[in-house]
Amino acid sequence: MSEVVLYAFTIGDMPWWAWIVPFIGVFLLFGDRGLWDFEVKFPMTEGVGRGEVEFECWKKKGTFIEARFTIEPESANEEMDIFHNGERVYTIPAQKNAGGRVYVNEKITFEKPTEGDHVTVHIRNQEVFSGPLIKD
Repeated sequence: MSEVVLYAFTIGDMPWWAWIVPFIGVFLLFGDRGLWDFEVKFPMTEGVGRGEVEFECWKKKGTFIEARFTIEPESANEEMDIFHNGERVYTIPAQKNAGGRVYVNEKITFEKPTEGDHVTVHIRNQEVFSGPLIKD
């Protein structure tokens, strides 16, 4: 019994910085790790807006697409199609494009892209944004 009491006092007497090592150990043991992360940023386009698309893969969670857009009123309330090398990977419904600001973070099935792959965004079946992927 005296060893348990001694052990409890030893843990309580540890300096604050000594707790960092166990905390980091637990974080590494139970945390998720990013496998890859690519993005493309679209500068302001007159009459359309601006935005960015990000593809990321986590070891435990899987592959996600994250898209942020600020859309001009002329292009709001329309579906937005996101293409990777000419293949549609995600469609943003018109309901999410209603207020001028669009944010999507969804899990998708997607193979690992490479740097320089081409990403386009279409509104009303017209290409409005286009750019190459870069590592984030």
